[in-house]
Amino acid sequence: PTELNAGTASNAAVFAPKGSATEGPGQLATGAGGGGWGGSRGELSDWCKPNLSITALDLPKNGVANAITAIPGRIFAGTGSNSSGASFANVNVTDTHPPNSSILGTFDGYKTNDIFGETNYGYLATDTNSKEVVITDLTTSPYSESGYFNAPGNGDGNSVFVSGNIGYMTSGNKLYTFDLSSKSGSRPQLGSLTLDGTGNKIFVRGNNVYIAIGSTSNQLEIVQVSNNGATLTKTSSFSVAGQAAQAIYVDSGETRAYIATAVSSTQKEMFIINISNKSLPTVVGSYEANGMGPTGITVVSYNKAILVGTNGEEYQVIDIANEATPSRCGGLNIDTGVKGVSSVLEADGDSYSYIITGDSAAELKVIEGGPGGTTVAPNWCSPENSIINTVTLPKLGNVLTAQLGKAFVATGDGSGINFTNLGITAPAPPSNPSSSVTANYSGSYQTNGLYSDGTYAYLAVNG
Repeated sequence: PTELNAGTASNAAVFAPKGSATEGPGQLATGAGGGGWGGSRGELSDWCKPNLSITALDLPKNGVANAITAIPGRIFAGTGSNSSGASFANVNVTDTHPPNSSILGTFDGYKTNDIFGETNYGYLATDTNSKEVVITDLTTSPYSESGYFNAPGNGDGNSVFVSGNIGYMTSGNKLYTFDLSSKSGSRPQLGSLTLDGTGNKIFVRGNNVYIAIGSTSNQLEIVQVSNNGATLTKTSSFSVAGQAAQAIYVDSGETRAYIATAVSSTQKEMFIINISNKSLPTVVGSYEANGMGPTGITVVSYNKAILVGTNGEEYQVIDIANEATPSRCGGLNIDTGVKGVSSVLEADGDSYSYIITGDSAAELKVIEGGPGGTTVAPNWCSPENSIINTVTLPKLGNVLTAQLGKAFVATGDGSGINFTNLGITAPAPPSNPSSSVTANYSGSYQTNGLYSDGTYAYLAVNG
């Protein structure tokens, strides 16, 4: 790993050797978005093969867990759906493999309907009519209430989101913005807008607010924010052939919205919506959850979406590479139900989904994801992967552009491999390792992966 780490990894991750001592000093897994070891012989974690092998965490007290959000290194959870739970829990997640989770601190006093977290502050949507949003200071010990937002009327806070110095909250069929240039005291309202139905969930990207509407007529509303949050303008209301929207996720480029709707025996429960034209969204695909009642949705690496809920199969992984026909590629039965999901891609390439469940002894569960397949190292005869990447190898000073894919790896010393059509000029291979070859290379070619000990580049290629 020392030699590999000496280079610059772009969308790649370096791992210590695992298993046989002959596997060399380290392995390089290409492709960001999940490169962790999911099993023996260098197997990479696979979104489509989820498991609960990572130790779950028991959140404080005995409340019903109902809200979750995450940033790298932190999970923010709400178990205040009833008076028996802590309103807010700040969970530390170590950057190790596997990660370890531990409670950093808690805050109590409210029933939490939704949660949003930053490094130093937590934001709780509550059912307290005088404080629909409560701001928690995470820099004090113990955590303390630093501010709040009191919306007009006597409604509950349904959903909360923060972007920059603007807070967003829904209460019933109203969307509110409030000033967060300071986090102390009563925060003033900036703007408001009447929605087509109950705003069940908010997702903010740039100057647009995307709202999952609890209505069977218009499940998605897009609202443009201007004038520093004071002006809210409805861009569009959009209907899908489904029940009331429960959750929403929007990609970073604001070209796709993913809507999860309530369970139906005759209609789909997940919809992919093209929002490139904010004024004229269109459905590009839909998915049947087969009896699950969705509560949350997120999109992760490698063209996968994760839909969670209650009943049926409560954790479903959906392949969305073909948007017109999204299909299930894996899942888990979690009979206590899943109340929410959030996902994180770490800087080192590890990726995880975090779910909040009805398991009173282990509400918070961590599931690792990735592309699947295996990395390449000496003496392995069946490496595979499925990603396109550019890698700079240490010491050799060459740049390799490789299309990774499943293929047979030649055995023996490699002398029988024909590189004629691969754009590679191969010198005589070294005596070790026996199942790989070294090569000076240029151009692009198909290979299963690569391995470097800092002196040679070992290429597993088609035989």
